[in-house]
Amino acid sequence: MGYLQGQDLQIRGRLFSSNSRLPPGSSVQLIDARERIRSVTPSEKGEYQFENLYPGPYLIRVMQISQPLWSQSLDLQKNLIHLDRKSTR
Repeated sequence: MGYLQGQDLQIRGRLFSSNSRLPPGSSVQLIDARERIRSVTPSEKGEYQFENLYPGPYLIRVMQISQPLWSQSLDLQKNLIHLDRKSTR
């Protein structure tokens, strides 16, 4: 009998802008290769986290209400990926 086992990979980050305040209605979306979307609301400090991920390609997107503010493609592997980008707004 076969089964799929969840992976212990995660993506964590922190949103910040030039004025150190998050825009109201901010969220972070993670879109996998099958176009499934996970969405989280960052903490007051701008921190977010996605857990139980499989290796592979993803798109991470920062949204304000329904408008995309920033996006980045990444290939998640079993190593550390650090995205250090400031908001473009």
